[in-house]
Amino acid sequence: PVANRDIWEPLIELYRSRADEIEFRWVKGHAGNEWNEIADQLAVAGAEAQMTPSPDPGSVETSPADLSSPDGAVVPHRVAVFGAQPTALGGYDDNPVSNDVKRRLAEILAAKREMFPDLEVLTGLRLGVETLAAVVCGELGIAYAAILPFPEPDAKWPEASRVRFAELVAGAARVVTLERTSPKSPRMAGQSLSRRNAWMARNADEAIVVWDQHDPWLAKLVDSLEKVIPDEVLQITI
Repeated sequence: PVANRDIWEPLIELYRSRADEIEFRWVKGHAGNEWNEIADQLAVAGAEAQMTPSPDPGSVETSPADLSSPDGAVVPHRVAVFGAQPTALGGYDDNPVSNDVKRRLAEILAAKREMFPDLEVLTGLRLGVETLAAVVCGELGIAYAAILPFPEPDAKWPEASRVRFAELVAGAARVVTLERTSPKSPRMAGQSLSRRNAWMARNADEAIVVWDQHDPWLAKLVDSLEKVIPDEVLQITI
């Protein structure tokens, strides 16, 4: 048995037809090789939710009802967190980059809670910064809401990541699933993610974006956020 046979067999056939033109070279991962990093980012983006690598995060469309609180209840001060995926954070495991991001997020969110005791963090729980934000909230005892674009966005993730995702969903103060059904194509998944971003921006009083200042997808997202919540978008550079 071979996993992904439908992908491997055409690749092998193509290789055999051009074997005299192709040379394989091993390249160390996460070592600054431009094309290795790009390939890794594309692979993670595709595997994470079967989405296109560059959906338009600036697309604002009508989506389900926004967050609300019961009559008479205190409306939380909401901070939405977005950011880089594992490839830009040094991988999936603990490492100096991701640990530094966690530390900085902890400092910022702890300070926000001092200013706003009713603080609630909005996170979509995508692998990377959004997951780290939920972990930090759990460690600090800050309430967070899991904003999912559609059911089971983790369906294509590695098993260990899925287990962690379930734990973080269980620890959320509330879970909001914006669409009732999962997308049927990568394009539709990308559109769902765009709607999720727009929904989170509308419901947030502030936003935090952790990124390397180079990712074009996050650059579009920052631009979109600044149009919706101007002067309230904090950027953390990694």
